[in-house]
Amino acid sequence: MFPRIDKEACIDCCECVNVCPGLVFSHTEEGVKVTHPQECIECRACEDACPTGALTLIEE
Repeated sequence: MFPRIDKEACIDCCECVNVCPGLVFSHTEEGVKVTHPQECIECRACEDACPTGALTLIEE
C-alpha cells in the first residue's frame, strides 16, 4: 500500500511529515509530497495525524 495525498484537502500542515517513521513525506515549495512511498510501513500514523483527512493508503 502507498500513501496518497488529496491535494484539494491538504493544508500543508506537515503533520504527516512529522509523524511518519519511514520518512515517506517531505515538504517542498509545492507543498507536502510523497517522496519515498517504498518506505511506507503501513502504520497509518499519517492518516491519524492528518487534520483534514487528506491522506489515505491505497493499493499499489
